[in-house]
Amino acid sequence: ALKHLAAEGTDRAIIDQLARVPAARLVLVRAARERRSRGAVPVLLELSQSTDEAVRLASLAALGVLGDSSTVEPLVARLLAAGTSQERAAAERAVWLCAQKGDEPDRRADAVLAAIEKSSGRDLAALLPVLGRIGAPRALAVIRDAVKNPDPAVHRAAVTALANWPDATVAAELLDLAKNEEHEASRVRALRGYIRVVTLRDVRPDDQTLAMLRPAVALASRLEEKRLIVSRLAAVVTPDSLELAASHLDEPELRKEAISTCVSLAEALLPSHPEPAKAAMRRVLAVTTDQAVRARLERHLKKTQ
Repeated sequence: ALKHLAAEGTDRAIIDQLARVPAARLVLVRAARERRSRGAVPVLLELSQSTDEAVRLASLAALGVLGDSSTVEPLVARLLAAGTSQERAAAERAVWLCAQKGDEPDRRADAVLAAIEKSSGRDLAALLPVLGRIGAPRALAVIRDAVKNPDPAVHRAAVTALANWPDATVAAELLDLAKNEEHEASRVRALRGYIRVVTLRDVRPDDQTLAMLRPAVALASRLEEKRLIVSRLAAVVTPDSLELAASHLDEPELRKEAISTCVSLAEALLPSHPEPAKAAMRRVLAVTTDQAVRARLERHLKKTQ
């Protein structure tokens, strides 16, 4: 109801009540977020330090929507003060979302970089992952330096920062870490980051992207990474990608992802490569029990007879 109230002064009333009615704060914070009440930002910054964890988390989520680049600096302080992993993740997301709203892409990481210059140990480790999400030339130099840091926590955070990077600039470094990193968790994180960045939309040809993805196929030993690869193949529209995805249709653990990717690729390739597309559709029909998928593929095959 609060979200849809149109009377003049509603936003101001909600903001005033945020300060005065502790029992209703959670509902009011969510209402301010839904109404896009940017005037609530100062109060929300205060509430992000509330003794009530639910209010703190809701305020951070709202600040990610309502804040802007000027909100990044106080949010960085909240990130460093976070007492739980859930709160740290919420603060990190809020910092990242607000940083994206800066007008100058190369300056979006400035507030985080300024904090990093004064940080070490635990604080540095807390800041590096969000620095990777934001990206920027200066940020990458700091992260690369942190990968060499002898503090294990800082090193792990720097690997996470590379895995969070917004494009494939760091692909070679992630692949090297996926092959050679000593700590298993960081090695897995690097591999997952590599799979993600090489399958992001890019100007490179899809055949080249598939070639970049093949080392990850060889390195993936866990089911989680195999599923990720099969799912991300949907973004690489080539007959060879379709064949690779179809090769997993007979594996029960990967069948769900393989069916989804095969359907997507076969439909995309049907106009340009009808024979491999139709062959993949028939292979999916041989294993799927999803009636909607069956009807969809049968329509395609009927049209091409």
